[in-house]
Amino acid sequence: VGDGAAAGAAESSKAVPAGLILCGLVALVSTETLQLLEGVFLALSALILTGCTTMDAVARAVKLRTVLTIVGAFGLGKAIGQEGVARVLADILVFVLAPFCPHGLLAAVFAATVALGVIFHGTAVVVLMFPVCKSIAEGMGMPIHQLVSVLCISVSCQMLSPISYQTNLVAYSTGGYQFADFSKVGAGLVICLAFVAIPLCERAFPAP
Repeated sequence: VGDGAAAGAAESSKAVPAGLILCGLVALVSTETLQLLEGVFLALSALILTGCTTMDAVARAVKLRTVLTIVGAFGLGKAIGQEGVARVLADILVFVLAPFCPHGLLAAVFAATVALGVIFHGTAVVVLMFPVCKSIAEGMGMPIHQLVSVLCISVSCQMLSPISYQTNLVAYSTGGYQFADFSKVGAGLVICLAFVAIPLCERAFPAP
C-alpha cells in the first residue's frame, strides 16, 4: 500500500508541470509564435526534461499503423489532387444526378463533398467543390446559397474514415479500431444528415 501511495504521489506531482507545459503549447500555437509541429516537439522536450515522461514512453506512444495511415492518405490525396481526379469525380457525380435537379444536384454536391472528405482535409474539399457549386448555380439557375450551405454541412461530415479529421486519428490510434469501423458507424450518420440538411437548405434559401 505504501509503494502504491508513493507512486500515486509521484504521478500527482507531475500533473502541475505537465499542465503548465500544455498551457504553454496552446499559448504558443494560438498566438502563432510557433507552428504546431515545432510547438509539439518543444512540449515533448519539456516533458522529458522535467521528468513527466521518458523517451521510451514517447516512442511507445507512437503507433506505426497510425503513422503509415497518415502517410498513405497524404500521398494518395496529393496524387488525386495534382492529377485532377477529384474534380473529375465530382463533375461525373453531378452529371449523373443532374436529371433529378434540384434535389439531385444538391444530393450530388453532398455526396461528392463527403466522398472527397474521406481523403482530403475539409479546407481542401471546399476549395475543390466551391467552383463546382458556383458553376451549377449559374448553369441551372439555382440559388448559390443553397449549394454553399449544403457544401458547408457536408464538409463537416468527416466521419467515414480515421484520416478525415485529427480527432478521428486520436480515436483510431488509442481505441484499437479498424479502418472500416468508422465507415460502419459514420455511414448511417451521414445519410441521416443528408436527409435532414438538404430539405432544410432548400427551405432556408428557396429559389426565386
